Amino acid sequence: MRILIYAFATVFIFMAVVMMFTYQRTPQRGVFLLGITYGVSAVAALVFMQAWPLFVGLLLVFGLRALGFDPKPQIQEPPPPVTDDRPEADKRDPP
Repeated sequence: MRILIYAFATVFIFMAVVMMFTYQRTPQRGVFLLGITYGVSAVAALVFMQAWPLFVGLLLVFGLRALGFDPKPQIQEPPPPVTDDRPEADKRDPP
């Protein structure tokens, strides 16, 4: 059981670090809260050597995401289509 706690706590710590780097690039409070939640639950699981802090942290993260704290993906708009501004007579191919 200890190996599973170490493995999942490592994944949670990795997620916390990724969220903190994301917070540095896009300062959104939701990302910060998600990172803190992942990190605190991982550290609590390692301190208590029990799995329940990981479950509680996962439930809190799902709750935060359900409340809308997860940042929305930034989808880039496609460039406008290139139009040919030549008059209709010039658009015909030469014979």
